Amino acid sequence: MRTRQRPMETGLRRALGAALFLAASLVAIAEIAAEPTAEAGVRSSTWTPLRGVWSLVAGDAAFGGTLDLGPVLGGLALLLIVAVALGLAGLGLIAFLLGSRPQPVAAMTVGIAWGLIVQILFIDLLVATALGHLPAYDSLPHWAWWLGLGTWGAALGLLASSGAARAGEPRAGWA
Repeated sequence: MRTRQRPMETGLRRALGAALFLAASLVAIAEIAAEPTAEAGVRSSTWTPLRGVWSLVAGDAAFGGTLDLGPVLGGLALLLIVAVALGLAGLGLIAFLLGSRPQPVAAMTVGIAWGLIVQILFIDLLVATALGHLPAYDSLPHWAWWLGLGTWGAALGLLASSGAARAGEPRAGWA
């Protein structure tokens, strides 16, 4: 017999799934791009986004392109915490605008919009204004953050719509 999950538990799982997707996409883009970063002699790699995120807390010395377990795990944890928290807000927005059983395309569209709003308001305005220099933003090509957060939003939308349809219950939203 299947037990009913609590909404917060379901939301946390969906937000964590999207956050893991964000982390994976950022490290993949950084590795493939292999572009110079703001740090002399450091090219983007698998580790630069995570070490860049950790440098927001630990300072510029934590930034680099090699595997250093402390900064890599710290950056991953920080990225996941922030992405889950903002993901829960995004899931709430999707549910508010489209209902509890949204159509996938509609939910992904709202999710992408949420990802771009997070990029503009959270990263470009709030964090950049408060901290000034952002090694995390310079840890991979700048376009990668836009792409990463847009696809993170799409993942949020897709996960918000997944499993929402039950037999005989219509989905809310577009088409």
